[in-house]
Amino acid sequence: MRAIRDSDDPEAAARRLRAALPPTDAFLGEGDAEFFIPQLDWLQWSLPAAALGAAPHTHAAHTDVFYALDGNLELRLGDETVRVPAGSCIAAPPLLVHGFRNPGPGDTRLLNAHAPGGWARGRRRFEREEFDTFPVERGSPTVRGIVSGPGDGDRLTKETRLALVKVQSPDLDVLEYAVSPEYTGASEHMHLHHADCFHVLEGGLEVTADDRTVHVDPGMTVIVPPGVPHAFTSAGRARFLNVHAPSYGFSEYLRRVDAGDDVDHAAYDSHSL
Repeated sequence: MRAIRDSDDPEAAARRLRAALPPTDAFLGEGDAEFFIPQLDWLQWSLPAAALGAAPHTHAAHTDVFYALDGNLELRLGDETVRVPAGSCIAAPPLLVHGFRNPGPGDTRLLNAHAPGGWARGRRRFEREEFDTFPVERGSPTVRGIVSGPGDGDRLTKETRLALVKVQSPDLDVLEYAVSPEYTGASEHMHLHHADCFHVLEGGLEVTADDRTVHVDPGMTVIVPPGVPHAFTSAGRARFLNVHAPSYGFSEYLRRVDAGDDVDHAAYDSHSL
């Protein structure tokens, strides 16, 4: 990071570093597409009325996040039970006992992220150490969940966008953006240590990754692993989720940029190209 920051030609230094990294690509999927990278497992669930998603359990080493797309979701979070509508985001930090189900009356669709990744692959191979899932006895009574309803969250406002901080934790930050057609997004940049993820809820985005530009429609997801140059902008009015995993203080970084502070971008793992 210091070599890029201090170089007379940061773009050339960044591209040399990119060439030295293992080859990676951005991932684009829609509907029930699933993504598994070291920084993040990204899944989508569909549950009929009264269906159980997962019985109460706990994770020791990763955060479990849910975003309700349609319908209602009921969760156990520690010694509490919460029922939330579409547009809500819930996070279960490590050692929090949690489980979830669809209380009805209709179907429920939700996004589910595990950060860092590894849970899904371990679960499918029944490898406990990678699965990182334990009985409720492993839970801690002092850990609290994060519940952010529709429209809730710390509001980071600029002329062409509103960003709601839905989850802010070391494992990942989740933000929900509402942007105008004039929103210009971010010019080409790269993260060396964390993944940058987009899921479009309404409208559309134009995302460029490694010189390939794609139009991202509602229901589509783009996962940008570390080391991949990327940029994005709105394609008209849009609403989308943006996930950084691990966080690298992204929400705090955005607050400081909005405030016009003199920011060391590299300290937040953000490198302009």
